[in-house]
Amino acid sequence: MLILDIGDKIRGNASTASTIDYTLHGLAGDTLIQLADGQLANTESDLYTATAIIVITSIIIVNTDSTSIQTINLYLQPSGGTSRRIVARDLSLGPGYSLHYDGVKLKILSPIGAVILSGTSGTSGTNGTSGTNGTSGTNGTSGTSGTSGTSGSSGTGYIHTQLDATTVWNISHNMGLQYVNVEVIDNNDELVLPLNIEFTDTSSLIITFTTSESGHAAITMGGGGSSGSSGTNGTSGTSGSDGSSGTSGTNGTSGTSGTSGSSGDGSDHNIADHLDTTATGAELNILTNNSIADAQHRHSELVASDGSPDPALSVDATGLVSLISGTGINEFSTDGTLAGDSDNTVPTEKAVATAINTKSDNIMINQDFSIWQEEETFTNPDTQTYNADGYYIQKDDGAGTSPTINIKKNTTVHETDFEQTMELEITNVGASGAGIYWVKVQKIEDYVKYIGKTITVSMRIKASTTINLSHASLMVWDGVGYSQDIITSVTTDWVTYSSTLTVSTSANNISISFRLLDNILGNGEISTTGSIYVQWMKLEIGSVATPLIPRSIGDELQLCQRYYQKSYAQGTFPGASTINGVHQVFGTGYNGSDHTLQKHVSLATVMKDAPTVTVFDEVGNSGKVSMAAGHDITGTVSAIADSGFRVAGTNGEISSSRKLAFHYIAVSRV
Repeated sequence: MLILDIGDKIRGNASTASTIDYTLHGLAGDTLIQLADGQLANTESDLYTATAIIVITSIIIVNTDSTSIQTINLYLQPSGGTSRRIVARDLSLGPGYSLHYDGVKLKILSPIGAVILSGTSGTSGTNGTSGTNGTSGTNGTSGTSGTSGTSGSSGTGYIHTQLDATTVWNISHNMGLQYVNVEVIDNNDELVLPLNIEFTDTSSLIITFTTSESGHAAITMGGGGSSGSSGTNGTSGTSGSDGSSGTSGTNGTSGTSGTSGSSGDGSDHNIADHLDTTATGAELNILTNNSIADAQHRHSELVASDGSPDPALSVDATGLVSLISGTGINEFSTDGTLAGDSDNTVPTEKAVATAINTKSDNIMINQDFSIWQEEETFTNPDTQTYNADGYYIQKDDGAGTSPTINIKKNTTVHETDFEQTMELEITNVGASGAGIYWVKVQKIEDYVKYIGKTITVSMRIKASTTINLSHASLMVWDGVGYSQDIITSVTTDWVTYSSTLTVSTSANNISISFRLLDNILGNGEISTTGSIYVQWMKLEIGSVATPLIPRSIGDELQLCQRYYQKSYAQGTFPGASTINGVHQVFGTGYNGSDHTLQKHVSLATVMKDAPTVTVFDEVGNSGKVSMAAGHDITGTVSAIADSGFRVAGTNGEISSSRKLAFHYIAVSRV
């Protein structure tokens, strides 16, 4: 099935312009519409550009040329991307032939509407037998070859289509032959083996299945060739005459003795290969580089000519193997957790598979702070102020003046694979003797799944300038115990912090926090203004913190909408004066009486539980709706469930039209 996002294109071309007709149909929402029609150009060009999310249900391509074969190409080009083929390159269509794509399968029809399927070829005739050999003596003449068998007849075929799934298919093929070839293909284009096939007569057959099936049956037959005639026997040869006996050979003379070998000179001798036998005794003490011992053994030096280690490969006393450049390797590891985090270890295939199969996804939502549905800047927020989706501030003031910390979305300071960070801007360090306790918190909804398991939280941060903190930490807490990674200073380099906890069997929650403590526990003041940038936060099963892999923005938004949804566009915040995204019932031509209207709202995704719903009129008044009489009319919310709710309003005066318009937020926090 082809699904087009906004801006995606269907493109194509043909070998000859203005000879290939095309028609496209698709679903826009729940409505089936014709998307485009026309004729293909002879260069790649646009057939259709999506202005909404479209499901392609039909592409029909017809060769209108009555005499010539034409070739076609079809492409899908994502918005801003590269064209990719959706049919074979230079697909051929005969005169009058057509291509049909129904969103699942592609088929080609002949000019009379038949699905193209060739019959199997007939079998070849057998060769004639060879003539027999003559009797001993001179060879008899060869027998003549048998005549060739006649060629098999062309195969024919019939396609049966079974639309309704059933266990018995009754098929009339009218092939004129009782025993034909039968193949069954289901609607997934896969071969199916039936329970039984009954060849009823020369025109019909019955196929039986163990379960109800629908699909196609391909019925074919091919003719056989006749056998060739036998070759004639060769004539007998005449007998040969006997040969005479040979005479006996004489004995050879004795060989002479060999001469004595010369004496060695006592000097060293370099042995070049195993054929070098000119040295003896003490001389046999040097093998040159690439000396051949035998066909399977060669001697090679691992040192350069001056005696230094070969620069291409070296092994030191600890077993560390190094190549000409880069790091060395001293271990092949079977550790499937990859806990060593070493540059000198190579994991085995099994260790890599274990690491991949046990990889833990992030348990937290809004892991890289990409979703900010409520607002994007929070100046010195108070306790329980939600900011980026899923996170809130917990703040306890001490006796003195608190530091001022603003929280906001930052789209300029981030790493390459990310688009934003959460910025904690410290604009005032507070007064001496003060105490403030900041906690940036996310609670995990289904924490019971992790009871008794080891979990690890990690966070990646940097600062605009080095900020010395009196006492900061990354903490994971289960209501019984906690684990934390203490942070005393944040520098201008990106650093990952982590902490691991085995969740207690008595746990009553799991919460993650980044704490900034000012003069708590006598640790001193936050002494530097500046900004701390949080790139991401991650909670995963296991004892090792792994790098974060960003989710798509769509997946991240859907996770956040389980706890917070709004009718406003992303980037427009609750209470704004706007009609974009407003829910509305409208009509004209009614009589002038006062009236009450109501509208049901289906939520984008099922929420944690029945949410708290607040409505806003078109100009941003909370608890109000807009009607024909104007804005600021009290709205009533009822029938609230985790999947939707109903909003009603009473007009309050006589009018000739009917209107109910409102925005909403639905909140279901952990």
